[in-house]
Amino acid sequence: NQAEQMAGLNEQQTATPDESQTETVQVRIEPFFPVVVPGGQAEQSIFGGQVFLLRHVQIEDRHFLQGFQLNEKMLVKQIEESASRFVRKGMSFELSPRENARDKENIAHAAILNFGFGDLALNLKEIDPGWIGKEIRHLRIWYFSIVAIVFLAVSLGSMTSEYLRELLVGNINRYFAGFGADLRPTAGYWKDGLRFIEDIKTNLPHVQYKSEQLIRCR
Repeated sequence: NQAEQMAGLNEQQTATPDESQTETVQVRIEPFFPVVVPGGQAEQSIFGGQVFLLRHVQIEDRHFLQGFQLNEKMLVKQIEESASRFVRKGMSFELSPRENARDKENIAHAAILNFGFGDLALNLKEIDPGWIGKEIRHLRIWYFSIVAIVFLAVSLGSMTSEYLRELLVGNINRYFAGFGADLRPTAGYWKDGLRFIEDIKTNLPHVQYKSEQLIRCR
């Protein structure tokens, strides 16, 4: 029947303890170590020979030597791309073996790049020695231009404020002179303004005004 068939199927799918155990494989991988092989096209290499990175790999009782050859062109390209990001205007750079570092007069700085299998010198050269002086002069001109603009803005603001004050004081003088009293006009300054207020109180006592609109709070 159906129950007996299902029981038989379960017995077929059940694995023995030995069959369920996972096999363990021992693998040992050692770090890479560099090997520089002279000869061949060594004169075209920046490290004096072909560079190989090798490592020992052991799988159980079998031993392998794994490695690859360094792509010098790709390495130099990556170094040049990185260096071009921080070299400022007026400077250039070049790569050379370490022993040739700073052997030229136009080299301003040199950085030694250690790769473990060889060293390279990153030489920074001044192609425009007067660049810093030019930039300082440009900054000085820019600074004084900004100062001149600020001074002009302040001067125009002061002139505009004085012009508006003169208009306002002239309107005040004409307003009170319209009452027919013999009032000496005011220039609007503090002491002269107080004198003008006293003249209004004496000659025009009937004229009502708000003191806070005429007297400036100091």
